Amino acid sequence: MLASVNARRSRAGLRALTFCAALNETSQGHSNDQAAAKSLGHEGTDGSSLTQRVDASGLGRWTALGENLARGFTTPEAVNRALMASPVHRANLLSRLYTRVGFGAAADETGVLYWTQNFSRGGTC
Repeated sequence: MLASVNARRSRAGLRALTFCAALNETSQGHSNDQAAAKSLGHEGTDGSSLTQRVDASGLGRWTALGENLARGFTTPEAVNRALMASPVHRANLLSRLYTRVGFGAAADETGVLYWTQNFSRGGTC
C-alpha cells in the first residue's frame, strides 16, 4: 500500500510519505471496527472521530489529519486506483500537508475487505 501511494505522489511531483506505526495502529483498528460492523464511515461504532482515534494512539502534536476509506477492493492497487478517481480521496492522497501515513485492512465474515488510510503531519511515530 505504501509503495502504491508513494508512486502516485511521485508522479504528481510530491514527496513520499513515511510509514507511521501510530497511524497504522489507528487505521487497522478502524478497519477492524468497520469489518465487524459491516459499515463504512469515518465515525467508529463507539462514536469516535478520526481525531479521537489518533489522539488515543499516542501520535501527539500532529498539525494535520486526513482519512480515506474504501470497501470491497481486493488489492492495495485497486483501492488506490479507486481513491484517485474520487476528488476528495485524491486530495488526501496528493496533499502537500501530509508527511506520514498508516494503513489498515480487515475482512468481514463474508470476506469483504474494509480499508483505511490515515494521514498526518507532525506527531511522534
